Amino acid sequence: MRIFLPLLSVLLIASCGGDHAAGGHHGMPPPQVGVAMPITRELATERQLTGTIEAIEVVQLNPQVSGLVTREYVTDGAEVTAGDAI
Repeated sequence: MRIFLPLLSVLLIASCGGDHAAGGHHGMPPPQVGVAMPITRELATERQLTGTIEAIEVVQLNPQVSGLVTREYVTDGAEVTAGDAI
């Protein structure tokens, strides 16, 4: 067994080597490939991104008296400033 393992490893290492300079590919020709020149052109700078928009500040209006809301002075999403009737 002591001689078998070193002899086996020497045989395996020897069988892995090959003479690549003298036709190591067994005479097979290289594969045919196509070649094309690159095309140069201007492209529009455009990005389409998917995302979620969230408001910086959110205001909830709660009535301080009982009753129905009969009129709205502002539409949803409109910007208001201090002192505007809402």
